[in-house]
Amino acid sequence: MPFNILLILGGLSAFGPLAIDLYLPAFPAMASSFGTDIEHIQLSMSVYFLGLASGQIFYGPLADRFGRRKPLLFGIALFALASLACALAPTLEWLLAARFAQALGGCAGMVVTRAVVRDLCKPIDAAKAFSQLMLVMGVAPILAPLGGGLFLKLGGWPLIFLFLAAFSSLFAVSSFRFFFALFSSLRFASHLRFDSASASSSGISSSLSAPVASASTPAPVFASTVACLSLSLSFFCTGSGGV
Repeated sequence: MPFNILLILGGLSAFGPLAIDLYLPAFPAMASSFGTDIEHIQLSMSVYFLGLASGQIFYGPLADRFGRRKPLLFGIALFALASLACALAPTLEWLLAARFAQALGGCAGMVVTRAVVRDLCKPIDAAKAFSQLMLVMGVAPILAPLGGGLFLKLGGWPLIFLFLAAFSSLFAVSSFRFFFALFSSLRFASHLRFDSASASSSGISSSLSAPVASASTPAPVFASTVACLSLSLSFFCTGSGGV
């Protein structure tokens, strides 16, 4: 798979981890800004995990029905607008609603990028691509709190969410121009419909007669949903314990 496409997919899959860990250093500042305590700010994490778990159930079937591009671009747009709403949130309730919407948008990249890898790569190449995407998923939570602390020092906690809005907007444009513009006509009924010249010029090897990988594979979606719901419940109980 070409490096530029892999870079775009890695960035899209990092939406979820960045939105989780980037604002962690800002909890005390956010509690002070909203006139509440850190335990109530932690509810924004619970709400995010709840949205992350809920959205993954729907994006798979939508991507199978309407193609990969439209659901992904919709999710990115929702993530960007919700991040902007978080930065401008006047109350804690507003922030919680915006975080839920942010999660619904962010999980689009997590679901659709994996389906795209399975669509475009043979099994061995797909395994390599998945390993590289998992590397991004592992590095993002490590670096995100460091970046969040820097943004907090430079411009306060709203700057963190403004960065997320700008980051998602950048990848929306990149996705459309450098990747999905090549395959804008993809529909996933029973077989891939690639333009062979575009596929060969892009360095993508894929069989035109290969069956399409479903984005709504039950086992991974179920496991991911259960994990997100468990994390949401644990953060909710932690946050409620201090009230």
